Amino acid sequence: MHCRVRSLRSTEVIRELEMGRIDVGLVRKTAVSESIAYEQIGTLAFVFVIPRRLLRSRSAEEAYEGQPIAYAELSGDGQLVTVARDIAKDAGIHLNRVIQAETLSLLLAAVEHGDAAGFLPTLAAGQLPTDRFALLPIENIERLNRETVIAWLPEAADQKPVLKSAIRVLSRSLRQTMTHVATS
Repeated sequence: MHCRVRSLRSTEVIRELEMGRIDVGLVRKTAVSESIAYEQIGTLAFVFVIPRRLLRSRSAEEAYEGQPIAYAELSGDGQLVTVARDIAKDAGIHLNRVIQAETLSLLLAAVEHGDAAGFLPTLAAGQLPTDRFALLPIENIERLNRETVIAWLPEAADQKPVLKSAIRVLSRSLRQTMTHVATS
């Protein structure tokens, strides 16, 4: 078995699955079409992370004072990007976009570098040292939550028996990871 990991938006993953270009994908549940089989993995939750070096004080609450905050976001105008902007605006947080990243991994790296704040998955943010990063509670941030599923084309799994086994192993591993993070 050969694995290649690509970073695509959920809608692009579904299209690639339907066209037979990829065998399995990790997507938000709301993107799954009728022709795709899926298994629930868990909820990907987000938190707003501010490098403390961008703050005047130890309190992340100063983000509500209206001063522009250097901000890193995902590239494009996907659902995650637009909802994050709306949440910040509704909370009175003034975002000054300075970085756009193609993937969540690159977004994490940008925030971790300390030059910009950003909405990060809680499973990644939980690994950041609290002396260098503040997590800001924001009203309605749960709007960013993503029910995550592993998805595949049933016909492809029927034609490739090893794919069924790989899906079971991957699904179990991802569910364990999501559960571990949620309870940590």
